[in-house]
Amino acid sequence: MPRKTTKEKKPATTTKTTTSTRKAKDRSDYMPNKTHEERGALFDKIWKGEHDVYYFEDGEVKKNWRGQDMYCWQLMSRGQLNKDGTRRQQTPECRKSVGSMRIYRLAMDWALYTNPGFWKHPSKIPRLKESINRVLTKYGDHSCHKCGNDWCANPRHLRIDTRVSNEVDKHFHFFLNHADPTVRQKFRTAFPDLMKEHSVW
Repeated sequence: MPRKTTKEKKPATTTKTTTSTRKAKDRSDYMPNKTHEERGALFDKIWKGEHDVYYFEDGEVKKNWRGQDMYCWQLMSRGQLNKDGTRRQQTPECRKSVGSMRIYRLAMDWALYTNPGFWKHPSKIPRLKESINRVLTKYGDHSCHKCGNDWCANPRHLRIDTRVSNEVDKHFHFFLNHADPTVRQKFRTAFPDLMKEHSVW
């Protein structure tokens, strides 16, 4: 019977290469590190159509509890530029984030700090400025979309509310954003009072 031989162990290395020793990239477009004013200025550039990559299109048009049209804003990407300045060919696509931050958060900075005249009732601005920082924390309040479209960047479609309230809204938007238009219409006809109470459409 042959003897079992033991494998020789490789000598342990004294150095170990880890990714933690790599220097982090200096990202000038990282929005969470920017001020409210800087984020608002970027949004303003996109809104005016002056940005190289991003632009806005009219998104879905929805009816509120009064039957008024409510227009969603949709962030689109033209595609990245090549080194020679030409643009990579691609189909325009809907985007939700810019610089690792949701576009609706930039929208609130724009409406509060860059373009406060956007609001019909300026008296709400101090209250919104006080509460906007709470949505940046993990366990804080949420930016709730009244329209139920998480890509929408229209500041009038946003409110700052609790996590629980945001979850309740999802039940309404299951019907208000249903794929079958007859379901959406039935809900609006049957429950305009609830739509008004919860400020959803």
